[in-house]
Amino acid sequence: MPKESYVYRAFPPGVVSNTHDFDVRWVTHDNRRMRGVFARRRIDTSECSLFVGVYPGHRKSKEEIRNKFTSYSDRHFVDERTSIRKTCAYNLSLERVDPRYSLDPTDEEGALLPEFTSSIVCYINESPPESLPQAAFIYNRPRSRYEVWLLHAVERDEEIFLYYGKYYLRDYPFNNTGTDHLFHVIPIESVLAPDPGGIPAPLQVPDQDLR
Repeated sequence: MPKESYVYRAFPPGVVSNTHDFDVRWVTHDNRRMRGVFARRRIDTSECSLFVGVYPGHRKSKEEIRNKFTSYSDRHFVDERTSIRKTCAYNLSLERVDPRYSLDPTDEEGALLPEFTSSIVCYINESPPESLPQAAFIYNRPRSRYEVWLLHAVERDEEIFLYYGKYYLRDYPFNNTGTDHLFHVIPIESVLAPDPGGIPAPLQVPDQDLR
């Protein structure tokens, strides 16, 4: 994202998912069936950067996060690593803008809270070893929130991938070559070009049992 003012398709602050251009579908990675986010049409380089959605969650301190996974470990008699993977899989660190805090969109069992299931970015998968992410986290300073934006062209029906960060606890192979820099900031309220499609429809998620 350039540091200078940038003209982009704008949605009102209340829009959390760009369903004009993206949707959620079932997909299989590494023999695991999961949801993923896909482009509904071809999106050319000339249209990037393109807003995908807002990253949701409740602001929690490191102490609150630790209490959560420790409590889970005690309840389910599992080790700390397992507990962290179960309860923190959706957490987004705010270290760059709000040190010692994270966004947590899940309940005590690590399942997405009902108020956040309409956020499309919660379903974006991390890229497999043979691919690079086309999207990145963006901190929108004027709106004081994290968003995900598409930075590279994609074909219709192509899955969108996102780098989760170097501290994410993975249990799958991952190649982070060229990804550590994928963090950007919108420093000022850029020139707005209201979206010609109007307000996007609410997100439709296949099978709402999220675990």
